[in-house]
Amino acid sequence: MKLTLPAILDIPPKLLPIITEFNTSRRMLLTGGRGGGKTQAVARLLLWVASKRHVRIVCGRELQSSITESVYTVFCDLIEQYSLGFKIQANKIISEETNSVISFKGFRDQGRTNIKGLEGVDILWVDEAEAITKETLDVINPTIRKAGSMLIFTMNRRNRYDPVYLDAVDRDDCLRIVINYNENKYCPKELINEAMDCKERSESDYNHIWLGQPLSHGDMMVFDVKDLDACNDVSFYGSTATLGKVLAIDIANGGGDLSVAGLLEYKSPTRFNLASVTTWDSSSLMETTGRIQALKHEFRPDLIVVDATGVGEGAYDRLCELGVNVYDFKGTRRSTSREAYNQRADAYLKTRDLIAQGQIKIEDKRVIDDLEVISWKMKSDGKKIITSKAEIKKEIQRSPDFADMLSMAVWGLDKLTLGEDNQMVSSYEII
Repeated sequence: MKLTLPAILDIPPKLLPIITEFNTSRRMLLTGGRGGGKTQAVARLLLWVASKRHVRIVCGRELQSSITESVYTVFCDLIEQYSLGFKIQANKIISEETNSVISFKGFRDQGRTNIKGLEGVDILWVDEAEAITKETLDVINPTIRKAGSMLIFTMNRRNRYDPVYLDAVDRDDCLRIVINYNENKYCPKELINEAMDCKERSESDYNHIWLGQPLSHGDMMVFDVKDLDACNDVSFYGSTATLGKVLAIDIANGGGDLSVAGLLEYKSPTRFNLASVTTWDSSSLMETTGRIQALKHEFRPDLIVVDATGVGEGAYDRLCELGVNVYDFKGTRRSTSREAYNQRADAYLKTRDLIAQGQIKIEDKRVIDDLEVISWKMKSDGKKIITSKAEIKKEIQRSPDFADMLSMAVWGLDKLTLGEDNQMVSSYEII
């Protein structure tokens, strides 16, 4: 049966489910690159809905310093183009037929999530949703709770860890559509030409901007996404007897961070396996020391590396008092490496090299997700320094504790000593 729609709902065929499944989907997630018609399609749909029944619609963004930074102009242009019965005001749009209201909002207000005005909303549309932080999303989700309410997200994915994408992708109540410029028959020729020019200049830019793929490997990112994807498929050859084990612990310093312990096994020649990852959320010095002691007896590692900063320094000192031979890792120590500025950068760059060469098997998704967000900066002496945990946490609303743990374990590999029979000579006796 052919679907007959009014002119205002003339949208790319691939996006038609946002109309046909409108009453059956609690959430909609539209992703893809520039020129796919996502924003136009949703704006058309919402104008049509607002003209048929009374609804409260909010169009939100993470940051909005002025109305011009919203989708306000898209609505205004469509209203003029189709001579629709809406009153356009300075900061909202009102239907003359149903008294529906479309308003515009920035969620982030002076560093905090501001949900004022969201209670009782029928439809929340978030454009450029790749910028939404997990903190904001955690407030939005339970706030839009009116019976029959809906959340619509349109985005060009920035990274695989975009909070909106991760939250929506596995939900049964979410309609998901990926559309790009080459699937939009209404994409202007000028945009198509821009896409082709971009493809000639940079394949990676084209894949992200025009095909909506997450950023693969920016100039300042430590790890390539393709290399991280391959970590789960690393295989071992020859004898797979474990030749040595490093237990590394990144100790939380409060603020909601986790303490993360990981066991990195030295397997077949040039191959390593992240065999176990353990977490706890207590910042108690005594509990942390006790947990490390328990892990030592469980795994019998050849080497223990502890993040000896903040609370970690106290745990390191206590372990030494108890007679445990443990290495203290201090990321701020200067490195003798020609590339790395300090010990933390040295550890991460060594981890990068092993992963790029397909030498570490990592099955824990939390570790992979953390590694993907690690970036570096250039110091004046030409050496690289890793972006601080505080800066990363501000950007993605979590601390990369799992990645720090792995980097310390890799740093510890240099401290292992192999005997003539290629078996591990422990640097200390397990107590």
